[in-house]
Amino acid sequence: MKRDIKILDIFYGNKCNLACNQCDTRSDHIRGKGIDDPEMDNIKESIYLAHKNFNVNIWGVLGGEPLLYLDKVEEIIAYLRTLEPTATVFFPTNGSLLDRKDNMDRVVEMTKKYNLMVQVCNHFPEFVDSSYSEKVLANTEELARRLDLTVPATGGDWWEQVIDMEAGGQEWLAHMDTIGFSYDCLDENDRSWIGDGYGIYYIESPYFKSITKWVDGQPKPFDSDDPKSSYWNSCPSGFCALLKDKKIYKCAALGTLETMLKRYDALDDPAWEKYLGYKALDLTTCTPDNIADMMKNIYCHIDECSMCPKNPVDIRKVEAEVMPKFKKYTDTIDTVNL
Repeated sequence: MKRDIKILDIFYGNKCNLACNQCDTRSDHIRGKGIDDPEMDNIKESIYLAHKNFNVNIWGVLGGEPLLYLDKVEEIIAYLRTLEPTATVFFPTNGSLLDRKDNMDRVVEMTKKYNLMVQVCNHFPEFVDSSYSEKVLANTEELARRLDLTVPATGGDWWEQVIDMEAGGQEWLAHMDTIGFSYDCLDENDRSWIGDGYGIYYIESPYFKSITKWVDGQPKPFDSDDPKSSYWNSCPSGFCALLKDKKIYKCAALGTLETMLKRYDALDDPAWEKYLGYKALDLTTCTPDNIADMMKNIYCHIDECSMCPKNPVDIRKVEAEVMPKFKKYTDTIDTVNL
């Protein structure tokens, strides 16, 4: 019997129009040319193998900014729908490019054709210049109008009706019991539009959770002495596994680590040896025992969680921490210690 994964993100590439400090897919470091972007055949085989081995409740496409990869992302989703015609599929975007070229037309067409759940994450609410944030909200509202989604709902409606936090496999349900999730804890600025088979979720995200520290311009792990606290207190993607290169990674930060370290010639840095030694589930060779072992740890801490801090180190999303024109990754960044 196949095991359940609540959310599995399909990695397609890192190109992005933003350079968000502490992006959990490392797109702030490798955003420009799509370094090491997976080829389509690789992605399709990865999807097939994941589908063969698991019941995935929710699929997502993750980069990078999908509006810079629309042809590629549409091909991925079209193939996914041949295997998973009724599954929930998330389409995350920062929303800032929806009004460029024919992006709005394409997203409207794809959303209706493939029954997508579009997630718009507004990275700009802390900017001094409010026009950035206002533009993303306006783009989202226009997308809702074009999709004939005329009745707005709350963020809680989305989490309850679309994600359904109370549904999943035994590992997921144990995770929910541990965190004590409540729909009442969601931000009041979150909103959604839920239609027949497709919808939109809008969220304002004022902070990043740190996953890497910087020493003399070089990336270093936090090397927490408490991986349990690192997972439960500081993980930016505690329940979203990553599908990349025919492997399932516990999180995007581990799945994109090697590519980021190549960027800084840091693969031989002894500080990273433990984390580079992490073993993702290889879908080409995995056994039922391998799958069982992965499921024991998919929604709880592992030793490699000590890569992140045991207490949150949050980065306020001001212009200097989001826009590509600003230099980042120094020892003096705008942090909020919580």
